[in-house]
Amino acid sequence: ELFNNGFTFTIRKNQPTEKLIEVLATLPKHLELTEKLIKHEYSDSLKLGLSIMTDVQNLFNVSFKSKSNTLAFSETYNENVLLSGSFLFEGENLSGVYFDYMYSDTISNEFLTDVRVIKSIITKLYGEPSEVATVSMSTSYKWGKTLIVLEMFGDGFTVLFEKPRL
Repeated sequence: ELFNNGFTFTIRKNQPTEKLIEVLATLPKHLELTEKLIKHEYSDSLKLGLSIMTDVQNLFNVSFKSKSNTLAFSETYNENVLLSGSFLFEGENLSGVYFDYMYSDTISNEFLTDVRVIKSIITKLYGEPSEVATVSMSTSYKWGKTLIVLEMFGDGFTVLFEKPRL
């Protein structure tokens, strides 16, 4: 990894490929919106640079709070999982999507299972991640030529779609 002020070089033992977790027929409520987000991106019904606010509002049945260039929502599930979603716009067009999950109980199996389920949903559609980067506090997965990134932290994870900036 290259940074403005240096670089990191990491050597990892090659690990066997994880078997895809069979995605449950019915996902827990707190993962349903993320599955919907991923599938809308896959089917091109949600597209960075083209989708507008009303498109997003029609695709997601949540109570949005809006500003001139942002649609946002947040919901707490089972008293221990907070999902915050935000859709950013440049002008009228969608420029970024961020779904952030925060867990109050990070040692529970639910946290690890949820990350694996979301990773499996993305992998089932796009294949294995093409890039995996681990730094001291997080691991990031990126899939091919998509704009999807899954970032895992000590207390939650983020699914984001963002155009690369130069």
